[in-house]
Amino acid sequence: MLDQACQVAAGWDGNIRVAVNMSASQFLLPRFADTVQAALARSGLPADRLVIEITEATIQRDRPRALAMARKVHALGVRLALDEFGGPKSVLSMLREFPFDKIKIDRTLMQQVGTDPVMTELVRSVMIVGHALRVSVLAQGIETPGQLALLSSEGCDEGQGYLLGRPAHVPMAAHAPVPGAPTMPQTFAATPMRAGAPRPSIPQRDIRHNILNETV
Repeated sequence: MLDQACQVAAGWDGNIRVAVNMSASQFLLPRFADTVQAALARSGLPADRLVIEITEATIQRDRPRALAMARKVHALGVRLALDEFGGPKSVLSMLREFPFDKIKIDRTLMQQVGTDPVMTELVRSVMIVGHALRVSVLAQGIETPGQLALLSSEGCDEGQGYLLGRPAHVPMAAHAPVPGAPTMPQTFAATPMRAGAPRPSIPQRDIRHNILNETV
């Protein structure tokens, strides 16, 4: 199929691209990049006129192998497209269907906010998606004033991180602490950051922090 698509597209006028959908079993073959390169060479089709389409299911089957293959194919000059984005098996579909009350942005994303413009825009997009779904958004790993300022300006609901407070031991029981009672280690306070953000009706140790028993 790939050979045929390249041969046909090579005869088209102009810079029209041809897109070929690849299944997981095809894309994850160890020599798939070699197959693509050979098809381009036989047809004479410029690499940038070929688009290889893969789905989230392909990536989820073996993410490290899919990433390595995507980089090899992209290095040939071939374009890549994510097909069926938002489909029934996608993360977006899961967010629509499951009754989540909160999205927690991982600290690994927050570490790049302010230094990587692309990651900054992705974090903004997560907050837009969360609010569109009427789901609270909490950002973890806030460590700099710049990160806090960005999140506050974008309407992030809650935040956790060393800038707001250090981890603390919080009694697992909802009532007053009992001597010897088990505690949840490395628990961060979740700090409301947006006007009107929901606040739990539980005791506060610090006027700035609502203790939500959110473990790191």
